[in-house]
Amino acid sequence: MSEDEFVSLLKFNDLSSIVTRGNPTIPPGNKTKGILSARIARKSKNCNKGFGLCDFKLFPKSTSITEIERTISPDEYLFEITLDEDSIYEVKLLLAQPLPENISPELASLKIDDDIYWIKDETTMAEINKIITESTNSNVLTIESQTGLFSATAYKIEAEVIKYNPNLGENGGYSVKLINTTN
Repeated sequence: MSEDEFVSLLKFNDLSSIVTRGNPTIPPGNKTKGILSARIARKSKNCNKGFGLCDFKLFPKSTSITEIERTISPDEYLFEITLDEDSIYEVKLLLAQPLPENISPELASLKIDDDIYWIKDETTMAEINKIITESTNSNVLTIESQTGLFSATAYKIEAEVIKYNPNLGENGGYSVKLINTTN
């Protein structure tokens, strides 16, 4: 099976699917700190093929999924950002169904070819401010876009191969760390 055939078989529990933000697969005690949109593809394949992460965007945690969907492309998924036990922001890409049978660990691994960054610059904040001004809870979003997760001016997801973890959620998945590069 090719990498692209494998990707076509995967289904994620993303926030725009039937699963709601009250997702029971998030461990008790963890609270949503933000929302991440990501495109499942590899930079080495021009961000339109392969099983990896190409880029990502951050949104305040109280942003409506409908509002985010208007600003992202159809091939992007939405995931919750939580704090892990070491106070590092983490995103769990949980599968909605089990992996296909007889998949090699190499094929099932999420490949991040290069470090990818989110930078809190004028362009990024203009996109977030557009969502805030169109929102019914703009006061909450304004505060969230300046505190917590958004206190940092940049995050990166490091280039690495992330192995499939069968113990995440009901069907396994992948845990991705957001590294604060502000310091």
